[in-house]
Amino acid sequence: MDAKRRQEVKKYFILMMLFVFAAGFKAHAYEPTGPLKVTGDRNLDQMIEDIGYNASFDESGFIADLSSTYGIPQEKIAGLAKKIYLRNAFIALAISRSSARPLDAIADEYKAGEAKSWGRIMQDLGIILGEKELGIIRKDAADLLKRAKARKEVAEAKVKENLKKLGPAQEEEEEAGYRSRFDYIRKTSKLPGISSCRINSGGSITLADSKNSGYGYTLLMLDPKGAVIDEAVLKPGESCVLTDSRHLTVSYKFLRLKNGRIIFEVTDKFDSRSFGGKVRKQTKDIIIPPYNK
Repeated sequence: MDAKRRQEVKKYFILMMLFVFAAGFKAHAYEPTGPLKVTGDRNLDQMIEDIGYNASFDESGFIADLSSTYGIPQEKIAGLAKKIYLRNAFIALAISRSSARPLDAIADEYKAGEAKSWGRIMQDLGIILGEKELGIIRKDAADLLKRAKARKEVAEAKVKENLKKLGPAQEEEEEAGYRSRFDYIRKTSKLPGISSCRINSGGSITLADSKNSGYGYTLLMLDPKGAVIDEAVLKPGESCVLTDSRHLTVSYKFLRLKNGRIIFEVTDKFDSRSFGGKVRKQTKDIIIPPYNK
């Protein structure tokens, strides 16, 4: 990977971190965690819970859906979402239409008693929803959830497509006769993605990131704050991380020096949940001599 290409990878990694942070922030800013008790209908309650999660990936799109479904201006729904969260905006809109009660009154009642479930709030307002009304809400919830999931998939597909443009995947890179990264360490006495491993005066070590070639050279080295770096100076007990910004994370924790050799705790984690797999994590203590390129 040449310097220009590596810079592209670094820039995209930063964008990816911002995307993940933004998605996580939205999910927490708009959707409180914990069990949701709305109607006593578990399927409906779960749909509403799922709406909150999926809608956070495209808030404006979900707000537009609510507007078209309930005939309320998007600006008003956006303000409502900031006040009582996205999923609760849907519930308030659904209850308002089903009961012919003013939307603002329902939202104010929720805001004044956030510790109470929606079922209790409806009870306090004297609202009783029959099976016909609940059936309409179920239909609306199913339709809104379907559209929110579709937009979430589009957002994720765009991220994956951009990642494909960065160059050969880490999986392709590892078609070099090694069964695993631990197998590479055992056979070469070197660390994947590390071009040199030096012992410094004072008992620290320096790990240099492989930039242009070598097993694991496409991985990015991060400091403890998540910034991309080219070298890591570690004291005993300190760690650095290498990642492909997608599925693979390799952590090198410097434990101690022994007879001129370096002992690490190496953690190898591969997360394949985005394509139907599981999280595989393996940790081993290894000892290697210092080395240069």
